[in-house]
Amino acid sequence: CSLGHTAGRVLAHAVLGPRPALPPAELDAVPDLLAQLSWRGRVLTADSLYCQRTICQTVRAAGGDYLLPVRGNQPRLQAFVQAHFTEAQPQGVGQTAWTEEAGHGRTQDRREVTILPIAANPLAWPGLAQVYRLVRTWQAQGTLHHSIRYGITSLTPERASAAQVLALRRGHWVIENALHRQKDVLFREDASQVHQGSAPAVLSLLRDAAITLLHLTGSRDLAARTRALSQFPHQAFA
Repeated sequence: CSLGHTAGRVLAHAVLGPRPALPPAELDAVPDLLAQLSWRGRVLTADSLYCQRTICQTVRAAGGDYLLPVRGNQPRLQAFVQAHFTEAQPQGVGQTAWTEEAGHGRTQDRREVTILPIAANPLAWPGLAQVYRLVRTWQAQGTLHHSIRYGITSLTPERASAAQVLALRRGHWVIENALHRQKDVLFREDASQVHQGSAPAVLSLLRDAAITLLHLTGSRDLAARTRALSQFPHQAFA
C-alpha cells in the first residue's frame, strides 16, 4: 500500500496476485499501485527494492519525482553513486544538512546528508538529477554505531535542499511506524487466522481505513483511542 507522509493517510492499496509455481512478489503489484495515484507534485519514497528503472520512469512520466536508496540490488548504480563521494568535488557544489536527537534507547543520534548534482548520466537512469549520502552515528547501550547509505533523486537542487532531502528520507519511515506497526501490534494482523479467498485483503483494507480515519481525526495515541471507541461504537461510526 501507499501512505502519505504528512497526514498518515493510506492513498492506495494493491493485492498481491498469484504467480504460477511461485509465491506472490511485492514488485508485481507495483504497476497497479502506481496507476492508482496522481503523481503530479508528489515524491515517491520507498526502500531499495523499489529502486527500479521502470518504477522511476513511470513516476516521472506521470509528473512526479522519486527519492530512493540504492543498495546491492543495483550494483552499477550503487557504484556510480558512491564514486561521486570518493572523487574530489569542486568546492561549493554539494549541500549538507543534519539533525541530532535522542530516543528509543539511543543518544547522540546524528543524521547527516550530503547531496550532489550529477554532471552526466551515463547509465541513462530516468530523471536522475542528484545523488545523496546519508551518514548516521548514534550511541546505544554505551556502544557507538555508524552507518552510511546512498541514494538517488529526480529532484533538482533548485527544487530540494539538503534539509528537504533529509526530511523526505526520514519521512519514509512513517509507513512503518504509523501503519505497519499499528496493523500488527494494534490490530494483530500478523496473528490473523483468516487466509482464504479475498477475506485477508478485505480485512487489510478495513484496517487501513480505520488507521487512516484515526490519523485524520488527529488521534495521537491510536491504541487508547481504539479502546475508547470500542466502548462507544456510535462515536466510531460518527
